[in-house]
Amino acid sequence: MRYIVETVGAFAVGAAITVTVPFPAHATPGEFSYRSQIGGPAVLDDLDPDRCYNTPGAAGVLANDTGMHVAAFPGPNCEGVPMDAETRAFESVVFSS
Repeated sequence: MRYIVETVGAFAVGAAITVTVPFPAHATPGEFSYRSQIGGPAVLDDLDPDRCYNTPGAAGVLANDTGMHVAAFPGPNCEGVPMDAETRAFESVVFSS
């Protein structure tokens, strides 16, 4: 019984430390939401600038609340010529400040 109490106590302390230790913030708050051809709206959040995000079946932007500029690409992995995501289908996006 003592082993169980010690184990549970150690786990609780470890969980509390894990939750309270701040992590470096690289991601930008806010969300980027878009229409998905494969099941309604989809959301990207906690976005890193200059990182490519694949968005299979995206069909237009619903909202860009990230405070960053978004460039949409016709192919996955941000391949192809950037285009207007408001009116066209796209497969990937990259955000910049």
